[in-house]
Amino acid sequence: MAITKIISGGHSHGALKGIIDYVMKDEKIPDHLIFMQGPFDEEEITPENVFDAFLEEKQTWNKDTGRMYYHVIVSFHEDEKITPEEVLDFGIEYADACFHDFQTLVTVHQDKDHLHLHFIINSVNFEDGHKFHSSKHDLEEMKHETDRLCEERELTITEKGLTFEHDLINDATGRSWDLYLHELFQCYDISYLKECAHCCAQAMSYCVDREDF
Repeated sequence: MAITKIISGGHSHGALKGIIDYVMKDEKIPDHLIFMQGPFDEEEITPENVFDAFLEEKQTWNKDTGRMYYHVIVSFHEDEKITPEEVLDFGIEYADACFHDFQTLVTVHQDKDHLHLHFIINSVNFEDGHKFHSSKHDLEEMKHETDRLCEERELTITEKGLTFEHDLINDATGRSWDLYLHELFQCYDISYLKECAHCCAQAMSYCVDREDF
């Protein structure tokens, strides 16, 4: 089971530098499972030369203003039978399918119980200079691609209303494979509060911004 989330990126060079530094922290990528898609001339992938490559592409197209990047996360359930190396292969194929003409930094984080991928996407298309745009439809397409790659690898497919073990999620159990949400559900003893928490969690998985939520 893999969950896909898209996070709108910042509008400054500092924000771009900050997110690149974050996803490439040594303690988060102990096996250094990283990949760069698109124009990149350096042999070694470092936060500094990734940042420089993103800026160079923006300046080439005179698009060095506005939103600097987009951030997508694909998280796997802690019990999913997949290795960190296989997660990177998944991420490389996913980046090619979803962000084909955009420079994309792919990293595999291993600092939590569940493996997860971070994609930092340059907001400028390196083929034609057009800006990256995301909508609710785009998010749905990304989720479909996540499910397709999971199915291709015989991994668990996310099904609405079901846990990783394919049990029903309801107001009595208030369960979620996400540890934070699971602990949140357990805070409520009243069933309708659990139901509200579950509905909010579902809405968060489909909405792409605060207004949509």
